[in-house]
Order: sequence, then structure tokens, then C-alpha cells
Amino acid sequence: MIKVKVGQILNRVKETIIIEDECEYKRLTIRMFHKGVCLRDTELGVNIGTKNQFIARSGQFIMSRIDARNGAFGIIPESIGHAAITNDFLSFTVNERLVNIDYFKLYSQTDSFMKLCIEGSKGTTNRKRLKEDLFLDFEVCLPELEEQFQVVEQIKKLQILKETLDSDLQFQYKSIHHLRQSILREAIQGKLVPQDPNDERASILLKKLYCQKESLIREKKIKKEKSLPQINEEEIPYELPQGWEWVRLASIAIKLGAGSTPTGGKKVYLDKGIKFIRSQNVWNDGLKTDDIVFISEEINNKMRGSQVKANDILLNITGASIGRSCVVEEQFDMANVNQHVSIIRLIDPRLNSYIHKCIISPYIQDLIMDVQVGVSREGLSMEKLGKFLIPIPPLNEQKRIVEMVDQLFALCDQLENEVKKSMRESEILIQSVLQEKFTTTNKEDNIIEVPPANFTDIEEWEFAARSGGEITSDTKTKIKNKVAELLGKSQQ
Repeated sequence: MIKVKVGQILNRVKETIIIEDECEYKRLTIRMFHKGVCLRDTELGVNIGTKNQFIARSGQFIMSRIDARNGAFGIIPESIGHAAITNDFLSFTVNERLVNIDYFKLYSQTDSFMKLCIEGSKGTTNRKRLKEDLFLDFEVCLPELEEQFQVVEQIKKLQILKETLDSDLQFQYKSIHHLRQSILREAIQGKLVPQDPNDERASILLKKLYCQKESLIREKKIKKEKSLPQINEEEIPYELPQGWEWVRLASIAIKLGAGSTPTGGKKVYLDKGIKFIRSQNVWNDGLKTDDIVFISEEINNKMRGSQVKANDILLNITGASIGRSCVVEEQFDMANVNQHVSIIRLIDPRLNSYIHKCIISPYIQDLIMDVQVGVSREGLSMEKLGKFLIPIPPLNEQKRIVEMVDQLFALCDQLENEVKKSMRESEILIQSVLQEKFTTTNKEDNIIEVPPANFTDIEEWEFAARSGGEITSDTKTKIKNKVAELLGKSQQ
């Protein structure tokens, strides 16, 4: 072990440049929390306020005086080349006679190095800055270069294993998504649960629904709609089981409509009042109200046509989230929607759960993407939506389908949580090993000691995350087996 000062490892570089108005200059920025150095922009000198600046070159270690204590430092990548920096940054070359550059990169990601940055930053809470002389005067203990090289090689092996695991976990995550799609596809094709010949046929259910709708029209509770086109053989995408029927969505709904933005837009939003649902609140697994906004009762009354009721189905009809849908819970009180969200109110709320499964299935999602209107192809019209063909099973079978989908989705949730947990553990894998290998503090001498490499066989801790949990070596096998098991169930 050798004891050295930080100033012996890092050699300060101050290469002054005078900014000229007609020249272009690269400017870099350093992201906090160990996220590295990146190009900020390229700017003409005339637009750069501070004319006396410095050159920072690729391969140098650069730190923010203000945010070093928040992890704002790193090696300048080759892609940047060289850039102009102000005096708010400190740039250094790394003394490779004392420290392997790759070893130093690893060391700079540890709590030990962060401790130097924090203790080297002085001033008031909001005005702390890294004091160069103080920071460079700290002492650290380093292993010999040969041992540093061993640490680097072993960490590289671990990183390769981590990348392999991450790649596999990403594949498993995508597999679960495809599994959900497969479950929904088979659900609306009548392949997920067996048919029961004793169930009342869908044709009888539809006749009852049409009678209900006619009664509502006669009672003037809803308006009579334009006649829907007959269903042609050419439109039918696949054959249905006996007892099922194809029907247009509008024929089983008493309302299909979108909202609007109130006059004044965001300026009329309130901290409390009537909930105003936007597309970011609508998700396939439910209504998210964390960031919901509110409108006044007066505005809500002016927008009666887009008032949301309990048991409504909401569907996003524009933008990046088009196709996302949820069912409004039965205990819901009152809300309104903007123009990016449509309301689907069915004649009989008992169909809600099944119809929602249809809407989020690959079949309807493909229809939504195919029939968007407008030059930008970012909107779904209510007319097009109402003409969508929906496969309707007997009511009892709908219940069985919904129950089975919910059961299988709950298992998918478990799988996803397991994969996410493994992903989180994989993320802390390198950090936990780094902290273990680089963090031994001699408080009495104020020295950060970096112990020599004493790794055991890397295979023994291939998936170990020593802080915050453990990744077991059979995680991948378990996930694959569960996915295969669920796929088997969905195909029975």
C-alpha cells in the first residue's frame, strides 16, 4: 500500500483561452449523481458571456466546484474532444504512474471519493463550493499498480456478468409483456376458458340490451343515434365460438364522446374542486390521480357532455398514450375529461370489465392505430370508435374470462415484480462490490484507504449484491419456467 495525497493523483490543468466572437466553441456540462460528462451545446463566441475561459480536453478528469459534493464529476469522453469551460469547473490529468486510469474511474464512483468531495466543499448550505487546496491535500492509501490492475480486471468480469444478466432480465420483461398480449388475444377469441352450452347465448343478451336502449330513447334519457352499418363478412377478423356474436361498439353503448379543454386552459385549473381527467391519468390498470388537476363546479356544469360517471370506460384517443384505457370504479364521485380522453358508457355496466379487456387487447389496439384520423395521425374519432367490431360472449362466460385474465395478470404482476427486483439488485451489484473493496476509513488520520484486491473466485458471487438484497443464480430459470407455465395455461 502507498499513501499519497489527492494532489499527487490529480494534476491540475489550467489552459486559458480568450473567447473570440466569430469562433464556435463546444461547451460541456457535468450531470450530478455520477451520470458523467456530456456535450452541452456548440455556441458562437459572441453569445458566450464570460470571455476568459479554459480548455478542457478528452481524457481529463473534470469536476464542478458547486456540485462535486453531489457527484458532478467524471472523465471527459473522446467524443467531446475539447471544450471551453468557466472557472466553475476544475480539470485534471490523472497521474498514471501512481494510479491506473480505469481503477481511478471505479474509485471515483465510491462513497470514499464522495466523502472527499463532501468534506472538501465549504460554505453555507446553499453556497458550498469545492475548495481546491483542501480537496487536493486529502490523503488516500492505494494498492500497488499491479493490484489495481487485478481489481480492474475482476470488476470488468463482473460487469460482463451484470450485462448478461441485465440483457436476460430485459428479455424476460418483454416476454411477460408478450404473455399479457397472448392472454388477452386468446380471451377475446374464446380460447382462454371453456364454453358452457348452458350459458344464455350472446344473441339473447344483445336483444335485451337493445330493448333497454330503446326504452332510454323513448324516455328521452338518451338521444337516438344514426343507424350503424350492417356487419359484412369481409369485416369479420376471425371466427367466434358458438354462442358468441359480433357487434359494433356503439350499439351496446349509450354514450361515446370526448371532452374538451375549458376556456383559459391551464389557467383555470384549481387545487381542489371537480376532478379534471387528462390522458396522463388514464392507464390500463386504473385511473391514476396523483397529479390530477381540478376545475370549478361552474366550468364542470358548462361541460356537461364530458362529465364522467362511475363505471364509465375511459380511452385515450390522441398522442403517445393513445389506446390506454381504464374502467372508472364503482365508488367514483364526479369528474370531467379533456379532449384527449373519450368516455365509453355501456348500456349494461356488467359488460365493463370484459369490454375493457377487449379494448386493451392487441386486436382493438391495432384497430386504434390503423384508423387514426388527421394529417398527423394522432387522433381517433368517435365515429370510427363506434364502428369497431367487438366479439361478445355470453354474460356468464364474460365473467369467467375476466376472472381468468385477472388471475393470470396477477401472476404476470408477480413475475414483473420479481424481474424489477432483480434489475434493481443488478444495478447495485457493481456499486456494492465497489463499496466493499474501496471503503475502509482511518478516521484518526483522515485517510481513505483503498484495500488491495482479495477477491474470491468471481463465480462464487456472480449474482451477489451485498447491500440491499441478493440475486440468486436460479432467478433466470425460475422466471423462464413461470412464463412457460403461464403460456401453457393460456393455451389450454
